[in-house]
Amino acid sequence: DDDDDEKRASSKNKKRADSKKSVPQEAALLELRGHVRRWVVTLLSEASAAAKLALLETLPRLYVFFGRDQTQDVVMPHLITFLNDGDWALRDAFCAHAAGLGAFLGRDASEGLVSPCVGQALVDTEPLVISRALRAVGSLVDLGLLGQAPTLDLCFGAQVSAKPLLVHPSPSVRVAAASFVAAAARPFLARSFADAVALVLEPALGGIDDSAFLAEPLATDLETLLNEERDFANEEKARQRRQRQRRRQEKESSSERDKD
Repeated sequence: DDDDDEKRASSKNKKRADSKKSVPQEAALLELRGHVRRWVVTLLSEASAAAKLALLETLPRLYVFFGRDQTQDVVMPHLITFLNDGDWALRDAFCAHAAGLGAFLGRDASEGLVSPCVGQALVDTEPLVISRALRAVGSLVDLGLLGQAPTLDLCFGAQVSAKPLLVHPSPSVRVAAASFVAAAARPFLARSFADAVALVLEPALGGIDDSAFLAEPLATDLETLLNEERDFANEEKARQRRQRQRRRQEKESSSERDKD
C-alpha cells in the first residue's frame, strides 16, 4: 500500500512538473509564431515576385507550423492577392498550391474560400493560369473537397465556368477543361461515361430532349482528349529522363577530361 501511495504521489508530481514546463513552451511557441508571421506577411505583401515564388515552395511546412486557423486567417488572405498581381507567374503559383491549401484547410474552406478564388482565374488572360486553375479545381473534386453543387457551379455557373473553356483557342486549356468535366462526371460513373457527361452537361443542354445523344460524341471527344493528355504527359516524362541522362553523361565526360 505504501508503495502504491508513493507511486501515485510520484505520478502527480511528474504531471505538475510537466504542466509547469508546458506553459513556457507554449508561450515560446506563440512568440515564435508571431515573429515568423510578421516575416511571412512582409514577404508575401512587399517582397519581389522571385522572393514570393521562393517562399511558396515552403507553404506545406508553413501550414503545419501555423496550424489551420492561422493559415486560413493570416496566410491565405495574402496568397489571394496573388490573383490580382500583374505577374502571371504569381497567379499561376497560387493556383498550383490551391489544392494543397484546400486539403489542409478541409472541405468547408475548400468550398467557401479556396474554390471561389481559383474560379476567378478561369477568366485570366494567360492560358497557362487558366489551365492551372482548372487542374486545381479538378484536384479538389478528386480529393472529395468539393460537393456536387459547387462542382456543377464551376462547370456551368452564371459568373465564371469551365463550359466555354471546352472550346478555348488554347489546346492546353481545352484539355484541362475536359479533365475537369471528366472529374465532375466521375461520381456518376456507375452509369456509362456518356450518361455521366450528359448529367454534368445538363445545365448547358437545357431544353434539348435527347441530351444523351449529344453527350455521346462529346464523351468520346473527352476520352480522346484525356488519352492525348496522358500520352503527352508520358512523352514529357520521357523527354525529362533523356535530358537528365544527357546531363549526367556530360557531367561524367567533363569529369574524365578534368582527370586527363
